Amino acid sequence: MVKTIADGANSTDSSVLVQLAASSTTSYTALSLSTIRNEVQSMAGRSIKPFNKAKQLFRGVIHPFALGDVAADNSNNAPIDILKHTSEGLDWMEELVSTQLDRLVEIPTSGVEFYQSNLVTQTSSYKSVSGLTALSTYIFGQDGVFRVRLAGPNDTSFGDGQWEGIACKTFKNVAPTQADPLGQVPAWCSYLIHFCAGASPDPTQRLRVIQAASAVS
Repeated sequence: MVKTIADGANSTDSSVLVQLAASSTTSYTALSLSTIRNEVQSMAGRSIKPFNKAKQLFRGVIHPFALGDVAADNSNNAPIDILKHTSEGLDWMEELVSTQLDRLVEIPTSGVEFYQSNLVTQTSSYKSVSGLTALSTYIFGQDGVFRVRLAGPNDTSFGDGQWEGIACKTFKNVAPTQADPLGQVPAWCSYLIHFCAGASPDPTQRLRVIQAASAVS
């Protein structure tokens, strides 16, 4: 649900969606540190506050392929170029490439800490190029997506596998009630909601979605 909200946020705020260039399956712009920096500053310029208040970092979700593109960049002032000059940087370099999907990866000088996930949106025939797929990278500030957990009597959680509390209920041929004395609503259905998500009501959405093809496969 959160991914769906993020993917649709550009309908309210066009600055949310950033699509990197691509003209063929061999000619495209992969995700880089400079692109991430640009979008962080774009958010800062709109007074969007970082997700992690203590470390003053935004938080994101990145596909392992896209993280590989950023880590493999050997240009001047790329992450590896920045980190190689100090012993602390070399230690950080070891953490930059990780297969642990449940830990945060902070890209140096990016202002973002990322979780890796292969559940990002993948856009086929990106930029009308047949056979080229783009991966979405998400960067969230505070209130990037609003979420609500709704609990009620006899509600259950997903963790224990008890799903009975969210069973759908259907009512047919309903008799007139005080709320509907003319019987205009003859039927309805209901179900319990554990979690829902929504976009910010503010026209300025507090997130970015970067779409880019990847050299990793």
